[in-house]
Amino acid sequence: MSAEPEEEQGVTNQMECSPERDDSYMNDQHVGDSVPSPAPSETIPTDVLCQGKHTQYATHVAISADEHSDINNLDFLPVKNRVNEDSFKYNFTICISSLFGNYNNVLQFDQTMEMYKLLGVQRVVIYNTSCGPDLEKLLQHYEKAGFLEIVPWPIDQFLKPSAGWNIKFHKGDIQYYGQLVTLNECIYRHMYQSKYVLLNDIDEIIMPYKYANLALLMEALQQEHKEVTVFLIENHIFPKTQFEETASKTGSEVFKIVM
Repeated sequence: MSAEPEEEQGVTNQMECSPERDDSYMNDQHVGDSVPSPAPSETIPTDVLCQGKHTQYATHVAISADEHSDINNLDFLPVKNRVNEDSFKYNFTICISSLFGNYNNVLQFDQTMEMYKLLGVQRVVIYNTSCGPDLEKLLQHYEKAGFLEIVPWPIDQFLKPSAGWNIKFHKGDIQYYGQLVTLNECIYRHMYQSKYVLLNDIDEIIMPYKYANLALLMEALQQEHKEVTVFLIENHIFPKTQFEETASKTGSEVFKIVM
């Protein structure tokens, strides 16, 4: 990894960090112990944390798999989130991973959006690989209203994504249409715009049953856990019918229930 810190008096300094020199950390274990290690041809999300001096002031960054690559020939990307804001435009933002497979369940999507509004969410961000024509109209409606941000995600034009979360059974070049990549990108995109960023699927709702909305829930949680900055919410699966086996669920009727 290479980084360019801020310019000082017109001079740009460059620095490098590498796992071989023990000044960076890489982690690609994001898919759980039940999922086997990927084949060499598969693409998996990986965190690269550079511990080089003054990298927190970097304005551009580049990553190369070739330790002998010429730093002058690398394509540097600008670091956009560089200012730590004290005030936020939104209180709650929901990040929803990729729409794909021409998903067209207008009723489910509309119910979820309206429930989020009732719970106090001001912004929903969704990554769109593909969706049906009816849902496309609904997406445009919420986008024009300023409630929904649509991020184009044409990953299927570059890789063959797996259609399920477990790449062992759903073969592909990258797990579940790059779900972990989109959610990670959404966190960094909105971490200085929103006080709280929540990660959900379209068939999941974080439903506080002791409080009227998410703001009251988070106030109570942070009063009880003053040093905690991240909360993991337990999943409860509700079958479509009383006879449906939980083990056979694909996650189509899932609600996150807390407190």
